[in-house]
Amino acid sequence: MIKKPAIYYFLAITLALPALLWNLQIVPFIGDEAIRAIVALEMTISHQWIVPTINGDFYFSKPPLYNWIIIFSNYIWGGPSEWASRTPTVLFTLVFCWLIYFFHKKQFKITQHNWLIGLMFLTCGRILFWDSFLGLIDIFYSMMTYLMFMLMYTFGKVRRYALFYFSAYTISALGFLLKGYPSVAFLGLSLLGYFFYSKDWKKIFLPAHFLSAIWSMLLVGSYFWAYDYYRDAGDTVGPLLEQATRRTVLVHTPGEVLLHLVSYPFENLYHFLPWSLMIVLCMRKDFFAAIRENDFIYFNFIILAANLWVYWISPEVYPRYILMLIPLSFSIFLFFYEKEKEYSTWRVKVLSYLLKTIILLIPVSVLAGFLTPDIKFIPNSYLKLSVLFVALALMAWFYFRDQPNRPVILVLVVLFLRIGFDVMVLPVRASKGDNPVCKKETLRIAEKYKTRDLFISGNSDMWYVNAFYLAQGRNKITYRKQQLEKGKYYITDADRVDIDTSRFIIKDSFQDCEFFYCHYVFTPK
Repeated sequence: MIKKPAIYYFLAITLALPALLWNLQIVPFIGDEAIRAIVALEMTISHQWIVPTINGDFYFSKPPLYNWIIIFSNYIWGGPSEWASRTPTVLFTLVFCWLIYFFHKKQFKITQHNWLIGLMFLTCGRILFWDSFLGLIDIFYSMMTYLMFMLMYTFGKVRRYALFYFSAYTISALGFLLKGYPSVAFLGLSLLGYFFYSKDWKKIFLPAHFLSAIWSMLLVGSYFWAYDYYRDAGDTVGPLLEQATRRTVLVHTPGEVLLHLVSYPFENLYHFLPWSLMIVLCMRKDFFAAIRENDFIYFNFIILAANLWVYWISPEVYPRYILMLIPLSFSIFLFFYEKEKEYSTWRVKVLSYLLKTIILLIPVSVLAGFLTPDIKFIPNSYLKLSVLFVALALMAWFYFRDQPNRPVILVLVVLFLRIGFDVMVLPVRASKGDNPVCKKETLRIAEKYKTRDLFISGNSDMWYVNAFYLAQGRNKITYRKQQLEKGKYYITDADRVDIDTSRFIIKDSFQDCEFFYCHYVFTPK
């Protein structure tokens, strides 16, 4: 047993970076990543930094702030790539964890728990095994929204309402330039939640509130004013509204909404394992009285309740949409853990049994990897699996021997598992399946027709993954062209395979990774 818990925390922080970066770049883009990457690439090629496009066509499902971040990352790393698109996510994940630690520094009785809550967020399933290695907006957007929550509490606590409103509206404006209208909802609901918490409703009518609102509109409006110089800014309203409402109760049947209401808590329980199991600690009659004992925890609960219901009634939402709310819930869980762990209540015992089961199952699941056919794709696979199993088994031994430090040992177990995932799973994803074929074939087409005039034919569709690798390989935008000209080459999708061969010659084809059909390259005779 290690008597100094700082050793565990030092090891956890040391492991975090290789866990997040190992083999980060080897798996081809998924669809949403490719959207961010292709918009950034086309902005760079065209030197048009204001109006987002895909294949030269109008695109405004998201404002371009995150695309500018990817452009900067592309510049730092020498060009567009999976690594350049994903490293900002890793950076923002680490900054997010540090912010969680920073705002909890004086909130827990046990000093180590201030570090633990940031590590809990890092090692929950959805973050560590999905969102932390994808080039998506959500980690950065969630980090900014969480920062808004915490600055509301910090400035509201000392009654610095000018800073309270200025920070909230500035972050909300930046959030709007990331994802659009959801930031308006987060701001409005969080303000209502804050004043419900503080009971100081008169502060809504302070001049600082109205001045900050005007400032945020000027900040957002300056971008749309610049946009309007190139294209009618009114064209952006429809796509932004469609993105904001497409997964909500407004466009789903009552049956779908009811099913989501029932299933949503269990979905989140799964996605944010193992720490989501700590919700069992909240199953107490005096829950509301207990959280009101701690002002910060009560604030977290109110902000969580003020915002979560929107997603609870909205079918077809992804777990990454609520990442900014997860530290709020973990804060509540850890508060009750501190409150009860000394007394071994039935809730603590249930949680202990569940976590012990997970600790034992993880090494066993690694052993199952020896029977997986995909293991042949990994060099020295048996040696790597053996080392991983020994590391996880050793951590399990420490877990059962060192009861006071079990939470941070669980962090270490999950980080070792992520390193195993990096070494054993990501290379398989990079070599098997449809996406690697899509990337390889699209880059082949890009190289073959690099010096040709190549266009998308008429109303043909092209999946975003193909669009990115085609533009990356040629360093050109693949524009759409309605009128076909002799001597030029065109791409059409499988829905339009009935090409009149008396008028056109099919020159080549390449696979689409999303719908499992081909695109055809043809030229008029």
